[in-house]
Amino acid sequence: MNDITKLCRNSTGKLDDQFIGIRFRLHDFEIIFPYGYNIPKEEIECKNSIKSLLLSFSLSREMYVNNKTVSSVNYGEEVIPFSSYFWLISDFLSNGLYLNRFNTNKKNTNGKINWKKTINNDPIFSKKAIFFKDIIVNKSDENESILTKIHQFCLNVSLSYLGFLYPNTKLPKDRIIINNSNLQFFIAFIDKEINATFLDRNLLLFTHIKKVLLNLKYIDLNANLISFGVKSYEIVWERLVKYHFGNRDEIRFFPFANWYILNREKYSDSFLRPDSILQVGNNLFILDAKYYQFGIDDNYINLPHTDSIQKQITYGEYAEKLEPNMDEIYNAFLMPYNKKHNTFEKNEDITIIGFAKSSWKLPVTRYSYPTIFAVLLDTKFIVDSFAKRNTKIKNVLSEKIILANETINNKSYI
Repeated sequence: MNDITKLCRNSTGKLDDQFIGIRFRLHDFEIIFPYGYNIPKEEIECKNSIKSLLLSFSLSREMYVNNKTVSSVNYGEEVIPFSSYFWLISDFLSNGLYLNRFNTNKKNTNGKINWKKTINNDPIFSKKAIFFKDIIVNKSDENESILTKIHQFCLNVSLSYLGFLYPNTKLPKDRIIINNSNLQFFIAFIDKEINATFLDRNLLLFTHIKKVLLNLKYIDLNANLISFGVKSYEIVWERLVKYHFGNRDEIRFFPFANWYILNREKYSDSFLRPDSILQVGNNLFILDAKYYQFGIDDNYINLPHTDSIQKQITYGEYAEKLEPNMDEIYNAFLMPYNKKHNTFEKNEDITIIGFAKSSWKLPVTRYSYPTIFAVLLDTKFIVDSFAKRNTKIKNVLSEKIILANETINNKSYI
């Protein structure tokens, strides 16, 4: 296999290059990252970045596997459980395959003597001593069980997706067949083990095995793996923003309109949907995630357009109606960029490069939401922070928006 860093690239964003993920070719493969992700040049760091990318796919209920869209049925259920794949492989490298351990009794061998059973085993008495015909010894044996075979099966599934990151990790062929005809039996078997164990490591192991088994219904193990990823990173970007910055239920902030047709009941039309709502102290931030290329190519055509600006102002008006006691209400678009390579001379994880104002009559308000800030997020920072479960960056964003708002209020902008 070639140097893995040379197999990585960023999506160009062209219509035929929206896919983000892994594509396998005859003797190699390519890893396609989203806009703005600064791909490391060192192999170990690059592998960590690939792991972060794959873990971010858990935010999408749809994946593109072997040129087909595969959707999860249940909310919060991963189509491909990459977190479980990584955990199982890491645990295997540290602890090996799961083996059942149980005690047996053996005669006349080395080990800890079981005196109770030895004494009960017809001792021979003499005048000055007691002789035992057989010494019973406790032995701890390891036995390959059905759990071992299930563990190995799930490891092979994990390596079928992630083996390119662990080229020296090999397992024997499966000695058990798990498919849709017997899947429920094995899930029930693992459930029984989960309920019976008191060991933390075993509980984690069985839980990750179950996740792999549950997701077998979404994948065809008999098909050669051609590609897996997402058709577009837009939904993932929106959910990354929500994960990092959303802490209010945005559904409450969905404005809508009603139709009143003569002699009929009121008809409620569809909602407008803000992506994320952040509250810090008594300040509200309405955030719209835009997986746009402006932070990458500095092309004005890739800025959010007037219809998006109008929506943000509408969201602000509706938020003011719902939350009239807020100290301040702010608005912002959040777009990807690369802090290492950009034309804005910026090198921060989160930075503000400008703002939008409308030319039409603005609402009469004491709040700042008619000004919509353009916020750039370093893609690598945001994706890696999700993989590391970093939830402490809300205040960074809020402080930057507040400072930017104070700056423009102290200057004259036309």
